Amino acid sequence: MDDRVSHTNIAYTVFIVALAALLTATVAYDVYAPDYFRTVAPEMLRGTVIVFGLVSVYLGLKLRQLSHLNRQLELLVARDNLTDVATRDFFFTALAAQPERDGVCLMVDIDHFKRINDTHGHLVGDKVIANVASHLRHSVRNDDIVCRFGGEEFAIFLADADANRAHEISERVRKSIAKHQFDAGGCQVAVTVSIGGSTVMQARDAESAIHQADIALYQAKRNGRNQTVFATADTCEMPAELDQAA
Repeated sequence: MDDRVSHTNIAYTVFIVALAALLTATVAYDVYAPDYFRTVAPEMLRGTVIVFGLVSVYLGLKLRQLSHLNRQLELLVARDNLTDVATRDFFFTALAAQPERDGVCLMVDIDHFKRINDTHGHLVGDKVIANVASHLRHSVRNDDIVCRFGGEEFAIFLADADANRAHEISERVRKSIAKHQFDAGGCQVAVTVSIGGSTVMQARDAESAIHQADIALYQAKRNGRNQTVFATADTCEMPAELDQAA
């Protein structure tokens, strides 16, 4: 981003200075006699280049600052402040930008998270959420998207993955978290996660896939937690008897 802005600033400065010099020379040629024009033209052009060069550099710096501020604003919108993974809004925006792309959606929820808050306090709970998010982010590929969907729940889009590959990734991530001790402000906390997965979908069907994965997630929780469940072809509604306690 910075290189692109720098190159734009240089091109902008050169263009403005060249245009100002050309206009100055044209006006001077029309106003002064040819002999006098040859005398004053170098000084006029030098002054024009200096003045417009300084003005262009100043405006270029302001443009760079504005671009940096816009970038910071984009990051605030795109990244969750606690976990540094994508926000829910960015998740759906990113998928909407590539509607034809195939993939699988996962819903990941930290098991018994309320117990962590009740036992260690909410600050430790926040650190656990942040650590799990970091673990998820580093367990998938650069093309995949990890977002904090809400609270201690995450959504992941596994780009170009089929159901078998997605299940392998889910199980690898789940087992890795289960045997990991997370450092939460000097307090070592062990957690497990439950994972629900959608069937293969296109990015345009993200909401439907999230719905399927969410049902599968609660099925995993009802079955005992710390496991992966993928939606079946007829998954469409959340069973009323599912235990939705975290």
